Amino acid sequence: MAFEEFQNIIWPALFLSSVLAAIFASLVVYNLNRQTHEKKRYMQKILVRVFSLIAVGSILWVISIILWSIIYTQSVGFFRVSLVDFFCITGCIIIISGFLYCWLKFYKKSSEKRQIITTMAVIIIISAVIIYYIEIYLILPQISDFGLLEKTVSMLYPILTTSMFISSIIVFFLFKEGTVKIPLLLIAIGMLFLVFGDLFYYQYFWTESYGLVGVLSDIFYLSACIFNAVAFYLLFRKSIPGKV
Repeated sequence: MAFEEFQNIIWPALFLSSVLAAIFASLVVYNLNRQTHEKKRYMQKILVRVFSLIAVGSILWVISIILWSIIYTQSVGFFRVSLVDFFCITGCIIIISGFLYCWLKFYKKSSEKRQIITTMAVIIIISAVIIYYIEIYLILPQISDFGLLEKTVSMLYPILTTSMFISSIIVFFLFKEGTVKIPLLLIAIGMLFLVFGDLFYYQYFWTESYGLVGVLSDIFYLSACIFNAVAFYLLFRKSIPGKV
């Protein structure tokens, strides 16, 4: 079986898992919002806003996957920059905003959490700088024929996915044992899979050849969507009974 045929098999699964993640995330927001009105709990109000942003970001990812599928089936060859990137990048930024909002609330509320947040924030900045210089000196020379927009988009994804992963790890450590602990860990693992997915994706993106590297990329993307879907399913099933 050709590698491209494998992509035709894995993409429906990727689409389904991303849709389920977006649906369960939206249902979690609904349950949290309803309980917030009933109990007026401070932590649940934070979770409503955090998971609302993650849900919106997940929905934008679904839109980007749908657009990718349409463009992929209707076109020949690779497209470097498209509307897919707009929805995907916007989704990443919104999800990061949700994590940052959670940081700020914990930073203001709990003095003992400030050291964790400050340390991890510094790690994110250092990681972004390292990735930037890796891209400048190792990656950009390989895509010298790309335009400015294409280069910018190519550089954004590794920085955004790495920031999402580290941000999700921070949020995981901010919460004590409770209903959200395991789902947050699953979300963080899903973000890590996104990082690996991007690394492999750009290997075949630059060479415009799918192959084994493309298969590995899609497997990591699929794993990320599955982990996110399971995480939000667990949150939805438990309905967040106040064990945060």
